[in-house]
Order: sequence, then C-alpha cells, then structure tokens
Amino acid sequence: MDWQEKTASGLRDRERGLAPWFKAVKKRFFSAQEEQAPSMKEEIERARARCRAAEERFLSISDPEMTDYAVYEMEAACRQYAY
Repeated sequence: MDWQEKTASGLRDRERGLAPWFKAVKKRFFSAQEEQAPSMKEEIERARARCRAAEERFLSISDPEMTDYAVYEMEAACRQYAY
C-alpha cells in the first residue's frame, strides 16, 4: 500500500469516526432553526398581553420605589406592541 492509499484509507476512517459527531452537532444546532417559528399574529398577541400585564402592574403598585421600574417595564412592553 502506497502513501496515497494510506492517506485515502485514513481519511475514510476519520470520516466514519466523525460522522456521528457531525450528525449530533447538526441535530442540536440546526433543528431549532427548522422548528416552526411563531406566527406574526401570535407574536402580536404576546406583545399585547405583556403590555396589558405591565399596565396592570403599574396601576397596582403602592411602593414609590417600584414606580420607576413599573414605568420602564410598561413603556418597553407597550412600545414593543406598538412596533
């Protein structure tokens, strides 16, 4: 067996050894992209629900120190919904 056959044989062996690893990586990282993303309508409904929940929290706060946080949260959630 000459050096070219040895090299080709070694590469085939490595490919066989790495194939399961590549399959696992592909399954782990690329299957998430293949899953169906939420529809635009679902995203809008979630943003609307977050905005309403933030408004309710703002209205129910009695602690003056929490007011700033509630205002920030409400502004962020409602701007996301408006966007």
